[in-house]
Amino acid sequence: MTITAKQLDASLKKLELHFDKKFAHELWGQRKEFERYTGALNEHFGDQVKVIAEIASGIQAQLVAIRDMVAQNTEDIAIMKIELRKHTEDIAAIKQELSRHTEDITAIKMDLTSIKNMLRQKVDVEEFALLERRVARLEATRA
Repeated sequence: MTITAKQLDASLKKLELHFDKKFAHELWGQRKEFERYTGALNEHFGDQVKVIAEIASGIQAQLVAIRDMVAQNTEDIAIMKIELRKHTEDIAAIKQELSRHTEDITAIKMDLTSIKNMLRQKVDVEEFALLERRVARLEATRA
């Protein structure tokens, strides 16, 4: 049996068509499977990106809150510094006033000591009355 070139060509064309159809069918099936797989991957990737975006959003909100707290603390510290300077000036003034009061108290103590000494030297009312009577008797006996 001899096969002519035409028959060989026709046979090859049939075989080629058969393989093309089978290959196309296989490729189509693989393509659909690949599309499902990439679709699932895309969906999974999208879900992961959403999770990361939510986490980033939460972190951003925390950073904003921390920034606001730092700003408030900075303002508070500035106010405290001003108040501390004022209190420091007030304490210096109080120290000066306390020093003057200490000097005044020392002078008052000295004055009180002097007054006590002078009072000790003075005669009290009862002694004075007794002395008046004695003088009156002496004058009466002399007269």
